[in-house]
Amino acid sequence: MLGLRIAWSLLVTCLVVLLGAQGASAQGGTIMKNGLSAVHFERSGGLFAIGKPLAADVAFGPSSAVVRTQDGKARPLADAEIAMFERLDPARLREFVEARRRPSSPTVPDDYQFDVAFSFTDGSTVKLTFYGQSLGELKGRPVVAELAAWVIAEIDRMWAAR
Repeated sequence: MLGLRIAWSLLVTCLVVLLGAQGASAQGGTIMKNGLSAVHFERSGGLFAIGKPLAADVAFGPSSAVVRTQDGKARPLADAEIAMFERLDPARLREFVEARRRPSSPTVPDDYQFDVAFSFTDGSTVKLTFYGQSLGELKGRPVVAELAAWVIAEIDRMWAAR
């Protein structure tokens, strides 16, 4: 079951990267000055980890940005949400992720795991993993902490809409 979830996640991420990059280049790029073209995020684990994880994708086009859930529902990002993603510095994000590269596990049994993959127009991808009970360790990076809170809120919105 875990292998299927990982395969599903990789497939969706690859599709987002390929389709997002092709769409952005065909339409003239991304609205993001930092080169962010797509974001894939998902929540897995938890006490009753049944079925596939909750996931969504954010695509940045030449003039707008949209978040699309795995069941196809979409909504445009508000200006404040676009500004939050714009504040991400790719180099600092990479440094932060590299500094955290160590065998990581939930601090609480059955904690939720959040995986976020950032795709950039240069073809690079940065993957960030955090756990629901470990948000405190992100406070040293306010932009990352704000993004983590946004991801959790979006997942909660998706869960409520089920």
